[in-house]
Amino acid sequence: MPKRRKKVAKRKPGQDQYPKAVSKRPASLGAEPEKRLFRWSTQSADFHGRWGWDEVGIKILFQEIIPKLQQHENRTWGEIEGSQSHFVYMDQCVGEARKRLREIGLDDVEQLFSLRLSGKKRVWGRCQQSVFQVLWWDPEHEVCPSTIRHT
Repeated sequence: MPKRRKKVAKRKPGQDQYPKAVSKRPASLGAEPEKRLFRWSTQSADFHGRWGWDEVGIKILFQEIIPKLQQHENRTWGEIEGSQSHFVYMDQCVGEARKRLREIGLDDVEQLFSLRLSGKKRVWGRCQQSVFQVLWWDPEHEVCPSTIRHT
């Protein structure tokens, strides 16, 4: 007569046995960035190149871009950062963007933040503490084009 095996309850691993997710958020945002209010500065703005601010019309600047940046001032980084506004590693950006960063002396930047204004329109920048340092205007979503899903 064959022996019956005892049923052994499968044990689920404890919380500490799951690997921690690696955050895309840079350490330069400081402690508890999700609670910090969004601030912005034009100190790092690039005025030349493909996404430079020298080609932005005054109407677009004052009717679309600045009001949207000002709206974000009442929000925290935790509220802004999500699927449509997010950090992007430089190796995911087009070669022209990496080349431009070298030309303007910002080739040490590992990540940029893509701030979605509407549709394809993005403002790109780097983050230091909770300050968004405006860098480029990307109305056609060209700095880091997204791939279309489910096609």
